[in-house]
Amino acid sequence: MSVVTHPATGSRTTRAGVDLTWFAVLTMLVSWVPLAMTIAVGRPGDVWFLVGTSGPTLAALLLWLAGHRRPRGPARPVLTRVWAWVPAALALGLLPSAAAVALAGPMFDPAAAATMIEDVGGLFPALMMLLLAGPLAEEFGWRGYAQPRLCRRLGPVATSAVLGAGWAVWHLPLFFVPGTSQAEMGIGSPAATLFLISFLPLSYLFWFVTERLSGGVAGAVLMHVALNTGVTFGGISSDAAMGVVLGTATLVSLAVAALGPRAASLTATARTPARPVR
Repeated sequence: MSVVTHPATGSRTTRAGVDLTWFAVLTMLVSWVPLAMTIAVGRPGDVWFLVGTSGPTLAALLLWLAGHRRPRGPARPVLTRVWAWVPAALALGLLPSAAAVALAGPMFDPAAAATMIEDVGGLFPALMMLLLAGPLAEEFGWRGYAQPRLCRRLGPVATSAVLGAGWAVWHLPLFFVPGTSQAEMGIGSPAATLFLISFLPLSYLFWFVTERLSGGVAGAVLMHVALNTGVTFGGISSDAAMGVVLGTATLVSLAVAALGPRAASLTATARTPARPVR
């Protein structure tokens, strides 16, 4: 019996592996070296910190400029399916923090929130910070560059596990930067452990929004904004709160995985136009 090979597919898979290796190396270098400088000088608001926390997106940009472009594939109907991924991104991003506030006790401090907004210059700068610090600084790398290439080699669960693990490891230097929420947790605390593990189920939920619901990078950015907003204004930092965040993200990701394609069709059913009778 002869075996039919597909050299083009194998070539694309190999190229994806090379791109992923370069992305991992560049992301850690572009992030960790500047963050090490920030830790050395002890000023989390300096230019080194801004560059370091933008490592994933900067690495993706450098690779794109070097010719390592996004693998070709079917175009996502991002705009035509906005009614599906926008509500999902907002709900899945806010749900873990909302559950933590409900189950671990109210942690929202209006006075602290007002002080934080005042410190950054007002509500608009605070909103821009929530958009830039994490969503735009990371998602063009994680979900825009790495995830499509991982999907060429692995299934959704394995892709999410690998990307979630890398996402967690990338955050480690932030535990040593004064003034960050990670530094307040402490690298050896239970909250820190729960925080790092939570990236695994969260990564699967990001995959669901970006791939299954065709949200793309826009969906990832919106979900990341919702996630950061909930964690920041919900005051999510205690061991109990992080435990609820991890538990909620895990249960929701398991439910989404169990439903499979039906999870994406829950909203699509009502929006699917009836076929004309011929």
